Amino acid sequence: MSLETLGIKNLDAYSCKEVNAEKQCIRWDAYIAKSVFFGFILKNGTWILNTAFPEPLK
Repeated sequence: MSLETLGIKNLDAYSCKEVNAEKQCIRWDAYIAKSVFFGFILKNGTWILNTAFPEPLK
C-alpha cells in the first residue's frame, strides 16, 4: 500500500543488522520508505496481520 494512500508523506524505517543476547536490536540501518507491504494469515475465519514491512525509497 502506498504511503500516499495512508495519508503519510514520509515514513522512517529501520532494518536491524545485529542483535544482542537478549534479542534486542543494537545495530541498524535507517531509511525512508515509499510504501508498506502487509502480510496476513487466515485463522479460524479471521484475517490476522502477520507481518508488515516497508519498501525503501530509491
